[in-house]
Amino acid sequence: MKKEKKDAYITEQREKELETLSDLGKYDEIFEKYGQNIFNLYVPKKYKRKDIKKLFEEGKFEDIYTKYGAATYNKYINLFEQAEVLYETGSGIKSVFNRLKNIWLRRILPSTVATAFLFPVTISFSVDAGKAINSIRFAKQIKEYNNKINNYAEEVKSMNLTDSQIFIKLMKDMWDSIDGYAHPKNEAIGFYRLTLENEEIGVCRNFADDMTAKLNLINPNYNARNLTVYMDDNKNYKIAKITRHVVENNEIVEDRTGEDNNTQNNNTEIDFNLLDYIPNSLLGNHMVTAVDVDVKGNKLTLILDPTNPSIGVFKDGKIFLFSTPDGEGFETRKLHQFAFDGLNGTIEVAKTEATSFLPCEYSLEELEKLYGIEALNKDLEFIEKIEQKNEKNHL
Repeated sequence: MKKEKKDAYITEQREKELETLSDLGKYDEIFEKYGQNIFNLYVPKKYKRKDIKKLFEEGKFEDIYTKYGAATYNKYINLFEQAEVLYETGSGIKSVFNRLKNIWLRRILPSTVATAFLFPVTISFSVDAGKAINSIRFAKQIKEYNNKINNYAEEVKSMNLTDSQIFIKLMKDMWDSIDGYAHPKNEAIGFYRLTLENEEIGVCRNFADDMTAKLNLINPNYNARNLTVYMDDNKNYKIAKITRHVVENNEIVEDRTGEDNNTQNNNTEIDFNLLDYIPNSLLGNHMVTAVDVDVKGNKLTLILDPTNPSIGVFKDGKIFLFSTPDGEGFETRKLHQFAFDGLNGTIEVAKTEATSFLPCEYSLEELEKLYGIEALNKDLEFIEKIEQKNEKNHL
């Protein structure tokens, strides 16, 4: 069927040429020869969406305006502004959320009925945009990081360790390889793990993201994923005997050696005031890694906290910790999870909670013998002996 003639410029001969170019998928040639108006008559919606996404990821915002017009451009203008700030400042988190603050206060907040729902949707959409930009912007660093952890994963696999030994080794190695706990100056949304390489410091989101990436290389069956939780800072958390440092003003000011203590506040420190409009009960303040394991036919999801070296387990819809006397301290936050991990991440949390009700022949007391602090400390001793032996053999 021929396109409707909406412009006298389209003669019969030109119309045939346009249809030929359209059938061949040469839409850019149509734009170059005939301009924006004719181009938009012939470009299919599927191509348009794909092209806009490509131009956006490449930062070619003016090309979107030139090809598709002001109306299309204005639909995406807030994302363009956000991306421009990201490129100019190099601060992924701050650029996204400083722009979102203006969107929130100007457009979303007045709609009080939809506020609770639209907030995570807005954040999730913007985080996805940030990930797309950063996958290009930090392509070189991502490739270097992946090469490094690929080699590391092969080394760990060659040691033939148990699951718990692998988990505690990764925690120990991470702390041994960085200067310590401190808020990084620059972060890449979607690639928080890069900070440990670039600045050799980090907070919970950097630690968890690093551990998640490594575990999925070591064993894809772990299905490792980042999990946002609310951490009760009033609990007395016992951690494994891994030396941790806290850095302030470029100096190591604290050395934690795994004794009982009230751990430092691991708030994710998202630096913008939008969170002031959301009840604290809906937000998370800590990030950990969730992994799936098989214990003699029993499917379990464990919670790994590399920031405060310890392990917990999902049981009957809740997180049970082996690092507190009553097992309490962490609670999932689906709204916050959706904001930073999208719909798939939120569904994964719901599935994990649901499967945690399945029968398990191991009691919590028996699981603590496998994954509790005492068990992790024994694993650490075992790993240190192996590494000392390997070092001696190498020498």
